Amino acid sequence: SHNSCRDRYDCSSPELDELVSLSLKYGAVGARLTGAGWGGCIVACVKDADVDKFIEHLYEAYYFPRLERGLITHEQLKHCIFPSKPSNGAYIVTTD
Repeated sequence: SHNSCRDRYDCSSPELDELVSLSLKYGAVGARLTGAGWGGCIVACVKDADVDKFIEHLYEAYYFPRLERGLITHEQLKHCIFPSKPSNGAYIVTTD
């Protein structure tokens, strides 16, 4: 999925490609860009038991070096990674 966005539609970036690659390296069962790309963000599917270690690896490998080089701030660092869980999505609620 990520590869086709990158190769067929040219809507990725080197940063997104690196995040996807690191995500797969550190245990994600799948990862891809989301949104329109061009510097957006990725979604990575990680087993519950691996989430904390996965996040730690991404901070160490990707975000901390950028913080040290002044490419991101401490405030921005707080919002770089946030775990979530799949849900049922949208549905209609009636008040009959």
